[in-house]
Amino acid sequence: MSQRLLIICPQFAPTNAADSHRVRICAEGLINQGWQLDLIACRPEDLPINQSPLLCETLPAALRIHHVPCQANWLGRLVGSETTGRNALRFVRDAGDRLLAKTTFDGVFFSTTAFGLLPLAVRWKEKFNVPFVIDLQDPWLQTLPAGVPPPGGRLRFSLAMSQAKKWEPKVMQNASGIVSVSPAYGDQLRSRYPGLGKIPFLTLPFGASAKDISLARSDQVSQSIFDANSAHKHLVHVGRGGEDLLPSLRPLLKALSSTASALLHLVGTSYAPENRQKKTLMPLAEELGLANQVKEYPNRIDYFQAIRCLTDSAGIIVLTSADPAYNASKIHNCLLAGPPVLALVHPNSVAQSQWRHLAPHLTLVDCLNADAMDQITQWLEQLSTPTTPIVNYPFEAVVQSKTLGDFLSQVLLPSG
Repeated sequence: MSQRLLIICPQFAPTNAADSHRVRICAEGLINQGWQLDLIACRPEDLPINQSPLLCETLPAALRIHHVPCQANWLGRLVGSETTGRNALRFVRDAGDRLLAKTTFDGVFFSTTAFGLLPLAVRWKEKFNVPFVIDLQDPWLQTLPAGVPPPGGRLRFSLAMSQAKKWEPKVMQNASGIVSVSPAYGDQLRSRYPGLGKIPFLTLPFGASAKDISLARSDQVSQSIFDANSAHKHLVHVGRGGEDLLPSLRPLLKALSSTASALLHLVGTSYAPENRQKKTLMPLAEELGLANQVKEYPNRIDYFQAIRCLTDSAGIIVLTSADPAYNASKIHNCLLAGPPVLALVHPNSVAQSQWRHLAPHLTLVDCLNADAMDQITQWLEQLSTPTTPIVNYPFEAVVQSKTLGDFLSQVLLPSG
């Protein structure tokens, strides 16, 4: 049996955007399960995001991609409120209208953090009687903790939350199913909208692709962050920075002060444009007198170069947020990369509860525990111990796509 799915994922390969990861690594598996996939994405040249051409080598030939412009209208430029969701809205809407008018689709799958596009789900359900599933990768409606500056500025955040208050209940209550990277997001939605208890939820953290790891290790990819053949123990954290990561960084830095042979590389810590990037983690290292052992590289680097940094390292560091719902998707690439992994987690967090038994070479340390520094020091001393390759990893792309495909069949197909 063949089923047809329309996917909305505007920031797609070769654009190196985190919110395209789910669809990219699951596309081949979904097609192998009998799904015909059409995907609407923005033209890569219209997006101010790093490009990684090798990403296109990971896409199945049967995936049909329909590119649309992503351009601000005059009002967006005037008030400085441009986002991918706003800039692409009319183009995605028109492309979706054309596809849905001429072809029968079993459902629409929104896998994006460009929340401005999600109201299209309700439009298409009403106009074309097509059901939809929302892949919630971040919370849509947010309440920021006191003292935390609004991302993108106060005006942009205010406009985004105004839209979320209007549309989140309509979109979520009309969905046939909701996928979420964190169980906390589903709990938040059910508490806001009691009627959602009848809608199927699937908690599916971002996975990782063994093919990505193999490609990163190939001769096509190299990294210039550090010399893997030097005498130092090179530790690598790849991913965003931010003040909310400082509590997990502090005990690591204190442990590093007694291990002169270890160097810590904090790679790709800023998502801001190059002229607005700031080092948010380095000031703590300087405060503790570790400027010679710690280097922060705010620039985002190529996706495969980032994985190569992981595979070339002596040890991988995963810093986590104080937000208890934080469930960093990067953990799975880190574990498949091979070297030992140290994750600094917070008490009662999703990360602490869900990561505990993922792999034998993963060490979890409660960053607020009184003996955290001693545990980290012990981990550093054991870095030379070889790790055992993971077999049948539950969050690898093949397994992820099977779980996602089964869920889509359940909620979108009459006999699913």
